[in-house]
Amino acid sequence: MVPRAGCFTLIVFLSSFSLPSAADSQSVLSGPTGYLTALLTMLVVALCGVTLKLLQSKKQLQKQFGQQQELMQSLINNLPDVMVLKDERGKFLLCNETVARLYDTTPEQMVGKDDADFGVPAELADAMRNNVLDIMARGETEVVFEDSTDGNTGEIRHFKSTKTPYKDLQGRSRILVIAHDITDIVRAQELLAENETKLQTILDNVDAYIFLKDMDGRYLFANQPVCDLWQVGQDKIIGHTDYDFFDAETSAEIQANDRRVLDQGEVLREEERGTVRQTGKSAIYKATKLPLRREDGSIYALCGISVDITAHKETEQALRESEQRFKLAGKVAYDLIYEWDVATNGLSWFGDIDGILGFEKGEISSNIEAWLDLIHPEDVDQLSDAVELHRSSTSPISYQYRMRHKDGHYRYWSDQALPLLDETGKPYKWIGVCADVTVLKEQQNQLEHAAYHDRLTGLPNRGLLADRLHQAISQQQRREQMLAVVYIDLDGFKEINDQFGHDVGDQLLVTIAHRFREVLREGDTIARLGGDEFVAVLIDLKDKTAALPMLNRIQREITQPISVDDKVLTVSASMGVTFCPQEDKVEADQLIRQADQAMYQAKMAGKNGYHLFDTEHENSLIGQRDIIQSVQKALQGEEFELYYQPKVDMHSGEILGAEALIRWNHPQRGLLSPAEFLPVVEDHPLAVELGNWVISDALAQVNQWLQDGCCIPVSINISAQQMLTPDFVASLKAMLDVYPDLDHSLIELEILETSALQDITRVSQVMRQCEDMGISFALDDFGTGYSSLNYLKHLPAKTMKIDRSFVRDMLEDADDLAILDGVIGMSSAFRRHIIAEGVEDEKQGQILLQLGCTRAQGYAIARPMPAKELPGWIQDWTPPASWSQQTRINRDDLSFLFAAVEHRAWVQAMRDYMRGNRPTPPELEHTDCRFGFWLQNSTVKNRLANDAMVQILNLHQQIHQLGKKLVELRPSGTRSEIEKELTHLQAVSTELQHCIHSSMV
Repeated sequence: MVPRAGCFTLIVFLSSFSLPSAADSQSVLSGPTGYLTALLTMLVVALCGVTLKLLQSKKQLQKQFGQQQELMQSLINNLPDVMVLKDERGKFLLCNETVARLYDTTPEQMVGKDDADFGVPAELADAMRNNVLDIMARGETEVVFEDSTDGNTGEIRHFKSTKTPYKDLQGRSRILVIAHDITDIVRAQELLAENETKLQTILDNVDAYIFLKDMDGRYLFANQPVCDLWQVGQDKIIGHTDYDFFDAETSAEIQANDRRVLDQGEVLREEERGTVRQTGKSAIYKATKLPLRREDGSIYALCGISVDITAHKETEQALRESEQRFKLAGKVAYDLIYEWDVATNGLSWFGDIDGILGFEKGEISSNIEAWLDLIHPEDVDQLSDAVELHRSSTSPISYQYRMRHKDGHYRYWSDQALPLLDETGKPYKWIGVCADVTVLKEQQNQLEHAAYHDRLTGLPNRGLLADRLHQAISQQQRREQMLAVVYIDLDGFKEINDQFGHDVGDQLLVTIAHRFREVLREGDTIARLGGDEFVAVLIDLKDKTAALPMLNRIQREITQPISVDDKVLTVSASMGVTFCPQEDKVEADQLIRQADQAMYQAKMAGKNGYHLFDTEHENSLIGQRDIIQSVQKALQGEEFELYYQPKVDMHSGEILGAEALIRWNHPQRGLLSPAEFLPVVEDHPLAVELGNWVISDALAQVNQWLQDGCCIPVSINISAQQMLTPDFVASLKAMLDVYPDLDHSLIELEILETSALQDITRVSQVMRQCEDMGISFALDDFGTGYSSLNYLKHLPAKTMKIDRSFVRDMLEDADDLAILDGVIGMSSAFRRHIIAEGVEDEKQGQILLQLGCTRAQGYAIARPMPAKELPGWIQDWTPPASWSQQTRINRDDLSFLFAAVEHRAWVQAMRDYMRGNRPTPPELEHTDCRFGFWLQNSTVKNRLANDAMVQILNLHQQIHQLGKKLVELRPSGTRSEIEKELTHLQAVSTELQHCIHSSMV
């Protein structure tokens, strides 16, 4: 495009030339100059035409550009956002109406000026100019938040400004600013923040714990009381769960309640108890929890409000306790009120308990155990049982017992108490009243003594004897001890009575009664039935032989001469003795009749002696006949059933099979074990019939399991009588033929070792015939038959079963452990399988595995169960983890195992002695016990590291020192003191056993 001034000059220049006339044109054109002139003329004409077109195009373009500028300016002016263009000095180059209104001017008036020209403070204007220059220098767009004052209204407006630097066509720095008015948003945010502050202030000052949780139980919000409760800031609460602030039990309860709200949409109102981890403080909260829902109804959070109602609950509890006190106090006369806290065993007394019993203030401990130490020994068991019973019982207490006064005598107390129950209905405290009823009791005792004692001798009469005997029977059942009833009839008393008169006879009876009292132990009873007949009840006997020394002593005392009115008299006694417990349950009057019968046997045997009642002989004829008839009837009535006890590999968990065990579903007595009926029929032909039923039923069950897809080998017990019947093999084959698809290797027959030895030649022959049919054998109760190795070699039994008696006592009896080790070694030598019976706990299994016995059965694995339950049990059973980790110990370490057993036996012996179950203590010198002998062995010393040896020696000596202390404490120590020392002894013993175990390689 040619500039306008240039075109005009060219036109003027061209116009100064004149065209030739027509007359001259020929001459002009005919010469060189003429051609040039013509060409120039044509060029001028052409250029003028082009120039005219260019001028027309430029005007059109200028018009279009002006229209576009007007449109653009209109758009910019109508933008709601501020839009300005500034130069490198911060001067306005372009502005829209929006910014002009803010500055109360026009866009045209703003061009060439800066912000300071429109009332912006100089400091702020400089900052805005520097910000523009900084953005231009960096050449990067920046978003900033700025405030501006509206020129019309004077209010402050807030803007979000986007500042973009660029270069124009001449390379000059420019910046485009577009600012969005966010004043309404800022004000809304300020209002929201103000409202949140108000709400937070309200929530933080409410006397309640307010919180929000998400769907996973994590805290989204907690007010200040929650922060104060847990002593942490809110930032330490958000995102955490209750397990971070409460104990595990409380947290689990809270979580369960939360799930009801979050999963089921319940509005929950519950009482929750909680113990804060940080402070240990426990409280009761009344919690209200409700779900928070979205517009579509789905739950996204939980809102909770909890109020501490501990003080309210304590007030309610105090009111209940006060009501109970008044209730008791209003019913009976009392000397003391007490409260017993079930959880802590603490006693609180309301009254002078110390003064009443003659003690100094505060001398009596406020503890239930200390209280029991003041109880008369004869009443301790009753009170101890009552204490334990009422930890869970809600029945009122009403007892009488004797309390020891400081001067040593005992006073009678009446004790009545009522329980306070918690929310679960269990007692947490007992409130009671006590009264001293000694005077009343002594009067009552005098009356009772006259009613229940013989007037002449003062001994218990028949009525009191019956009561004492009933109590003794119950006591021996609890203590698992034996008692004896001795019926005593004086020999020669009638002659003395007839010869010297009743007064002399009475004095003789009084002397005899006094001697009885001197001879018998405390706790034993001697009663006079009338005339010259007496009955003694001897308690706490370990066995029948323990009564014999007492019987001999009674005889010696009776036969000693008696002086009456210068007369020397002598009598003797015939005594009948019976014992309890017996195989069948017996009552007190039945025991007295048995002793009376035995006494007559002693009379007939020549007097001056004793005879023991033979319960087995008495009952055998009638009892055996009745049981045999019942078994026959039960077999016909299909009352028998086979239970199955699994046999497993303890290490791998493999199921080896099951043993079939007979049970009797007795119509009156329920499920009976074989011990209650098999011994009676053992020598009767019925035993063979019953044994054949067992085999037949077991085969049917194995076959049924196979059809159900479950392959379970089964072992079946058979008796020697059954096995030695002439047709046993043929009968067995016939029963097997009923199931042609049954694999005979699934069947194993078990025979007692003692039975096998009765006719070993015949037994071996039958066993081999059965083996030819695929049947295997196990030798049951191995170790009890004293079989020789030669016998064992000839018995074709693939499996030996260790008798349960050795397994049961192996942890306490080193001899049984030695037998186990020998039997296991023997089985290995003869290449036989070995299986242990009677494994009743995990520890027994561990020891067996250490000895090398992996196969076992017993209650630690499973009890015998009906056939239908066994497949399910097999699917679910897994061995204890400790079993799979055990390995057979090195033979060199076997002595460590024996030593640990020896030591446990010593501790048990000390425990038995201190509790009155053993007459003498175990060896007290640490060098003389069996464990001490083991420690002195040079091989053991070489096997133990020096520090381990020192530790074991120190612990062993400490244990024996504790043993000596216990023996010294036994005569005078209280029960709680003895039990405390026994607990200490057990703790040191456990540490010693741990050291022994750690020393085993």
